[in-house]
Amino acid sequence: MDSLSDEKKCAIKVCGGGCCLGWMIFFIILGTSVKYVNDRQQVVYISNTGRTTEQGPFTKIIWPSTRHEIRDAIMVSAREYAVLKHERTQLLRHEPGPGQVFMDAWENLVEVKEKIVLQKREYVRLIDRLTGLERVEGGPQILVPRPREEWPSGVETSIVIGHTNAVLVENKTSGFKRLVTEKGMFVPQPYDRIMEEKTATLLEPLMYAVVKDHLTGQTRNVLGPQLLQVGPYEELLRVAEKWVLEKDSYLVLVNGQSGQERVERGPAVVVPEPVETAPEGKQKAVYVDSQTAVKVLNRQTGQQRLDETQGVFIPLPYERILQIQRKILVLPHQACVTRDIYGAVTLKSGAGGATAFFLPPYTELMQFSWSAYTSPVLEDPVPKINLTMIDLRAQKMFFKNEVRTSDNVKLKLEGTVFWQVTDVMRMVSMTSDAPGDISQRARSGMIQEVGRLTLAQFMNEFNNLTKATYDRQVADVFYSDRGVQLQSLEITRFDSVDAATAAVLQEIIKETTMRINELQKQESENAVNAAKLAADIKLEQQRTALIQTQADNTKLARQFQGQSSGAKLVQSALTFIAGLNESVPNVTERVELYKLHQTLTARNNDTASLSQGKAQIFMTPDDFNLNLVAGSVSKFEIPSSQSLSPAAILYSVSEIQFLPKGKKKVYGVVLTPPFLVPVWPIPSVGCFGAITRRLSIVPNEEANLAMSLSAGLTGYLVSLLLVLVGLAVGPDQDSPISLNYEPLPLVLKLLLRPFLGEPTATRQLDPFGDPVAVAFAANPIMIGGVVGFIITSLNLLCLGRLDGAILARSSLRGLGNFAGLLGFGVLLAGCFSNSGASYLYGLFGIYALVLQSGYDRPARDGISEPEKSFSLTATALLAMGILLSVPTSLASL
Repeated sequence: MDSLSDEKKCAIKVCGGGCCLGWMIFFIILGTSVKYVNDRQQVVYISNTGRTTEQGPFTKIIWPSTRHEIRDAIMVSAREYAVLKHERTQLLRHEPGPGQVFMDAWENLVEVKEKIVLQKREYVRLIDRLTGLERVEGGPQILVPRPREEWPSGVETSIVIGHTNAVLVENKTSGFKRLVTEKGMFVPQPYDRIMEEKTATLLEPLMYAVVKDHLTGQTRNVLGPQLLQVGPYEELLRVAEKWVLEKDSYLVLVNGQSGQERVERGPAVVVPEPVETAPEGKQKAVYVDSQTAVKVLNRQTGQQRLDETQGVFIPLPYERILQIQRKILVLPHQACVTRDIYGAVTLKSGAGGATAFFLPPYTELMQFSWSAYTSPVLEDPVPKINLTMIDLRAQKMFFKNEVRTSDNVKLKLEGTVFWQVTDVMRMVSMTSDAPGDISQRARSGMIQEVGRLTLAQFMNEFNNLTKATYDRQVADVFYSDRGVQLQSLEITRFDSVDAATAAVLQEIIKETTMRINELQKQESENAVNAAKLAADIKLEQQRTALIQTQADNTKLARQFQGQSSGAKLVQSALTFIAGLNESVPNVTERVELYKLHQTLTARNNDTASLSQGKAQIFMTPDDFNLNLVAGSVSKFEIPSSQSLSPAAILYSVSEIQFLPKGKKKVYGVVLTPPFLVPVWPIPSVGCFGAITRRLSIVPNEEANLAMSLSAGLTGYLVSLLLVLVGLAVGPDQDSPISLNYEPLPLVLKLLLRPFLGEPTATRQLDPFGDPVAVAFAANPIMIGGVVGFIITSLNLLCLGRLDGAILARSSLRGLGNFAGLLGFGVLLAGCFSNSGASYLYGLFGIYALVLQSGYDRPARDGISEPEKSFSLTATALLAMGILLSVPTSLASL
């Protein structure tokens, strides 16, 4: 190789490369010519002589020189089919699924379509496009149409024929129609066209149907009850109800072809002929009686008639009821005018008595259009009223006119005119508006009359003016020519149109009215005074008789009363003196005892009378009949509480408080002797007062109240007297004594401070505050009075058996508990006082609990109430006691 030339080497390389390239190309072509065809493919060999197919599966070498085509099989499902077309013959064929469809060598796939699925009630109409043949396939099935068949109407639903429906079918080849009524599911035959589904018509018993046959042109009635199904060439024109006629009903039927009429009367059920109609429907008959008639028009002759035959009226054929007339009633004060077609008028008047009539045919009542002047408020233009009945009584009309006097004063007159129709026929012939003519004529006459007078003459001759106008109008033939009569003309009001003139007229009218009113008022007063004087005279006469009768009766009554009183007195004296026969044998002594008894009774009556008034009684020891006997019981007799004056109560009860044991009064209450209660351990204060106990039962609540009331009043009066005397005497200069001002109650401090002067001792707790007075110069008398005020006030607190508790129970009743709580609060506040008063309040509370404890027996008479004046005085005394007991410590709260 090394010895070869380069050219040979190059030639050898070229040849070797070319061989390699050729083998490479061969193997490439061989590799590409190997074909693998599976079972879903086919090979179509195309040559100049034709085409052949070979279906797989196979593996084969197909040289590139061989023309071929590998096609996939067509996959068709169970609901599809393939449409194949032959290229040479152009014929189509359908290959249904499911499966693989291999086309022939000359076939092509046009499309894959869905099969026609028909349900049980469905069908399809298939039409061949080449021949026009038609076939109908019904379900249920899955249908593959033939080649070139189409179904333009798609899948249709068959009609189920029952009792109430049918199918009208037309054959397209013959044009014949038939009505299919066979029950079941209807599938049309080829070339049959369903025109419509007809529903049967249910005819009720009172219904009918009109059916027309289009082959013969005849109409017929089909009566119910039935289920109507018309034929293939028949048409249901209408369904109507039968005419049910009652006994008083009728029906007019008109033949639409001939125009003839017939009238059907009830009671009946009428079915008109097919060509008959009832334009006016069912009509009610007319009941004709003595007050009703019927005007009827005969349309054949054109004549009218008035049927007055009583009963039920039903018109004949060709007759129409024009009017149902009510009998026209003309009252005695009315008239009317009728007019026929020729213009002749007839008067119907009730002047000779009420009458009634029917209007004959071709006659009418004349109607009048009159001006209405029936309202005082007149309108312009005057309204019109239409009437047919003329009132023959007097009628009233109002007028309102403007006139001018001769001195050119414009007035407005208002009034009324009474007129009456006297001749109806003359009025009808002369005027069409009688009230309008009368109004205008009266207005003209009024203007003429007023125009002759001045304003002054008009006002002075007002009544004469009205009469003159009326006389002129009555004499005028204008009214008689029109058949009317003017009965009266009255002016009810006049006024000036000009404002200034109207004001003057108003002043004149006002003055005239005032003068008339004053005259009438004076006449009325005179009549009243005269009547009153006559009545007074008669009253005094009767009063004189009454006084005389009363005096006689009083005299007679006093005589009988004196006799009765004398008899009682004699009987009383006799009984009193006779009752002392054994104890007092001496008659003279018995008479003296009776005189003493009568004297005491008279004094008691006098005292009772005085206590009920405002008078004052002054008594001496003799009047009290006070007898003191040593070592024996003293009788202290006072009148009963109902006859005590306040002064007597104060004096007598104060004496009772200091009576020794065994002393008693007319109340019958036995008391212990009073004993003093010392204020230990504060001897400087003195004592708390005297305490007494009741040894006997109190007769009543009034005695209970009087005893405690007198103690409080006496304590306050004596204390006040001592304070006044002490203030008048003044401080003792020789032996100065000071009043301890600090422990005093609050109200008592306020009352005494203006009279005490300058303090003798002060105390200043706060260096920045004012000094507080604690002592003032005084004397023993004033100090005793102040202590008396304090002790009396504490004794009036509602605690235990103190006087305050007795007063609260007797006067306050239900509020006594509240007063007790209040008194306990005051006493408790005083016990906790910062000043020296705490010892006073504390010791008093102890003594009240210890010495006043126990139980008071109730009054013998606990039902009777004390006098109201006692209760009010007790309430005031309780309030004063609580007020004067309030300690100073409460002020700091």
